[in-house]
Amino acid sequence: MKAIIMAGGRGTRLYPLTRFLPKPLMPVVDRPVLQYTLEHLKLSEIANVALSLSYQSGRILDFLDDGRWRDLCIDTFFETDPLGTAGGVKNSGGFIDGTTVVVSGDALAFPPLKEAEQYHRDKKSLCTILTVERDNPKEYGMVSSDDNGRVVGFKEKPGASAPGDRANTGIYILEPETLSLVPEGKPLILAKTYSRC
Repeated sequence: MKAIIMAGGRGTRLYPLTRFLPKPLMPVVDRPVLQYTLEHLKLSEIANVALSLSYQSGRILDFLDDGRWRDLCIDTFFETDPLGTAGGVKNSGGFIDGTTVVVSGDALAFPPLKEAEQYHRDKKSLCTILTVERDNPKEYGMVSSDDNGRVVGFKEKPGASAPGDRANTGIYILEPETLSLVPEGKPLILAKTYSRC
């Protein structure tokens, strides 16, 4: 399995901090968020990683060039105009030649990726959205699913009324065929696009 890290967003909710530092490089405790993600991918035995970059991409490239990540094969893809998460995945399409996990560059989530990949394969899914239970759904993208785990509804940060009790973690496992669902060069949100899989 390969991985794509979506690291191109402007991080407007963290402004003015993100005026000087892209969101994936924001420090949490003693290291940047992106470092936690890369370390988790290494622990999950995922060595082929791509980053989808746009805003302040030079700062992220500097972080990647400091020698810590020699044991990872890292590719970078650039968006000249913001494409959203689905558009960013489509832009990285040349990288996707098999099952791929897509991770938000600002996510501090460490799910068991091998188990998630096995679930994805057992279900013969084109796309699997990793979710987590949440009591208060209003700040998250909420997912409703049927008894077999198939997504039947999705709403981004729905406020007080939510269609389900599971929040989207911003982590997806997908197959190359899903790229056909995303139009070329059009900004789209990944969860809304792939909830049709």
